[in-house]
Amino acid sequence: MENKDLKKNINIKLILAIFALVCFVGGVPMIVIFAKLQPLLMVLGILMVIFGFYGSPILFIAYGSDRQLMRIYNAITIEKLTTNKEISTQLAMTEEQVKSCIQTLVTKQYLKGYLYDGVSLKNNEKIIMGNTKVSKCPNCGGKMTKTKDGYICEYCGNTIHFDN
Repeated sequence: MENKDLKKNINIKLILAIFALVCFVGGVPMIVIFAKLQPLLMVLGILMVIFGFYGSPILFIAYGSDRQLMRIYNAITIEKLTTNKEISTQLAMTEEQVKSCIQTLVTKQYLKGYLYDGVSLKNNEKIIMGNTKVSKCPNCGGKMTKTKDGYICEYCGNTIHFDN
């Protein structure tokens, strides 16, 4: 389960970081070559060097930060790790770093369908059931019967309540 918004954001930051690096490398020869021939192109070279020198480190740091968010997102959605401790152990991070990253994922709405209490993640049944038609029980797969305030499983007795 991939988050297309997060992946798109990562790719954009990588492309911009590489572009800034190319500007830095290309700007130095432009300054030297066009110093006497074409002052306007020399100024463009200076601007490219400035953008590359200051922009590429910032953009590469932002890219790395988003890659870290993607690692945590994958640990939650693919590997089904739910607590700060499990995720920090798996990814060799501190629990505070994991907590901060999960809060960022939730704030930027990359991580949907989960409730986060600062320590662990739980599936948000209201969101999951609010967007789907219930015909099978999520616990046992049995047939769900509609009642006045939700659904009840005929086999295991699991109930799902409507939001009123």
